[in-house]
Amino acid sequence: MCIRDRARGGSLVAVDARREGGWRDNSASWLGNVLLRGWRRLGSRTRLEGGLAAYGAGWDSPGFLSVADYNAHRLTRAADRTDGGSGGRVVLQGTLLHPLANGTQLDLQGWAQGVRSTVFLSIAEDGVVAQQEERDRRAAVGFAGSWRAPAGAGDLALGLDGRADWDDYQLYGTVRRDRVETRQLNDGGFRQGGAYARWRGFVFGRLQYDLGLRADLLHVRVRDQAIPGDPFHSRTQGAVSPKVGARLLLGG
Repeated sequence: MCIRDRARGGSLVAVDARREGGWRDNSASWLGNVLLRGWRRLGSRTRLEGGLAAYGAGWDSPGFLSVADYNAHRLTRAADRTDGGSGGRVVLQGTLLHPLANGTQLDLQGWAQGVRSTVFLSIAEDGVVAQQEERDRRAAVGFAGSWRAPAGAGDLALGLDGRADWDDYQLYGTVRRDRVETRQLNDGGFRQGGAYARWRGFVFGRLQYDLGLRADLLHVRVRDQAIPGDPFHSRTQGAVSPKVGARLLLGG
């Protein structure tokens, strides 16, 4: 890990790597993490923050033990030496903090994410052990913005946020990682946008109130790629969520 901190900016770099052999046959694995963070002051009040987080892993799977192997104390045997998989994730994020006049503050945030995984695993189904391949590819982007200001004996916050997701999922029947059967091919997406208002404050010195209202619009779509020409099937719905809270402070 390396940390750098200055009056107008700073950064952090962290790396983690591991390799394990496992106690069963075909059970080795590795993983790695990388974290990059940084911040910088723009002008006299604005602060910009950002970061990148990345993760990767690969493994060999020994699979399940049969009852016969267990009873015979053959505990280290691998079910299929081609079982295993790999996965990874990358997240990029940035935040802008900007204080305004009279205690008001504006916060803006954006992020993006990419995930992928491939797993080969032998499982028992109806008494027959067979290998399958599961592939998942996902991507998402999102944003959030809020404005906060003093209001009477408390504060008022107004905000907007949203996200968009894409997913591609595939499932195959395999023999030693060779595909012999297509079981599931799905392509889908998710969209969400929301707005909220929140008012918090005190009355009588010790009683805190918390009032809020949030509205969301959600959109989901999916299609079966195994069916030629299958269109996206979608659904859109809205939701309104009120919030009322109170807290009595007994201490100072």
